[in-house]
Amino acid sequence: MATIFSSGLETEVDAFTTEWTTKVVSAGNALTVSSEAGEFNSGSKGAKIVADGTGANCYATKTFTEGGEFYFRVYFKLPSGLEYDPSYKVPISFLLMDGTSALAYAWVRSDVSNTTFHMRFAVRDAGTPTTVYTGSADSIATNTWNYIEMHWVVGTGANGGLAAKINGVEVVSDFNYDCAGYAVDTVRCGISDGKGANLTGSQTIYFDDVEVNDSGWLGPVGGGVSVDITPSVLTTDLVMLNPVVGNPSQAESWDMGPYIYTEAGTGVAITPPLLQTQLQMHDPAVYAVDVPTAVAPPLLQTNIQMLNPTVNVGKFRNRVCSMLHLIMGR
Repeated sequence: MATIFSSGLETEVDAFTTEWTTKVVSAGNALTVSSEAGEFNSGSKGAKIVADGTGANCYATKTFTEGGEFYFRVYFKLPSGLEYDPSYKVPISFLLMDGTSALAYAWVRSDVSNTTFHMRFAVRDAGTPTTVYTGSADSIATNTWNYIEMHWVVGTGANGGLAAKINGVEVVSDFNYDCAGYAVDTVRCGISDGKGANLTGSQTIYFDDVEVNDSGWLGPVGGGVSVDITPSVLTTDLVMLNPVVGNPSQAESWDMGPYIYTEAGTGVAITPPLLQTQLQMHDPAVYAVDVPTAVAPPLLQTNIQMLNPTVNVGKFRNRVCSMLHLIMGR
């Protein structure tokens, strides 16, 4: 997954020129970075919009290298008591843009009461913006962190368009548009009076954990992933140097490889070979680990080597072999 832009506001300053490119704030409004409890979704900072109710602009933008397919995510929090004037308008918006032209729209739209809200998603094709999703009332709760995601594709004709999710649930997937004349190079988050709506009175809105990539849905912040684990090989050697190898009777012994048995008599020269025994454990059980990235634990492979053994003649039990007998379950 190639990250194009990621901002948790952790190193941002009020000018919005550290993680972001710039901000646009009309008189009477303010866009700052807050570290107050409840004013950020994760980490220790978030973006805080304070609007005076005149409907003027208050948003941050980030520009990046343009492309034909992007995934976008933003967390936002609406205040209790939020109201729009008039109803059915969309002053709060999160946009993917080509310069100053919005291509993928996520609007927080008011219902008839002005106090209940839901998402509206739209996509610009060769003409004007076309709404592809209008949600039901009360789908966006106030005084809690919600997150939305958009997947925008330029396409090559009638196969461009937009898919969108609300809090991880896909609500629309519509790729039947001609977006081939565009390329996304900007993301914008905040409020605007471009749709003829105001926020009623002084209102405070928050956003955090904005991210754009070009390869897959982002999901929630800190969410784990489902992975298939294919172990590689991890080799562990247990080396026994100069072990004492006895000569017990066959009834007392077990054969662990090239074992040496003597014949009765004297003057028999015995030159024992190198004893090499491998104990291998293939395909060990690997337990699930909840991690944000794929983990590929290795295959455990153990080799036991016994080099330069000393061979004794006599009837006694080989203690090393007995120990291995118990370990290996013979």
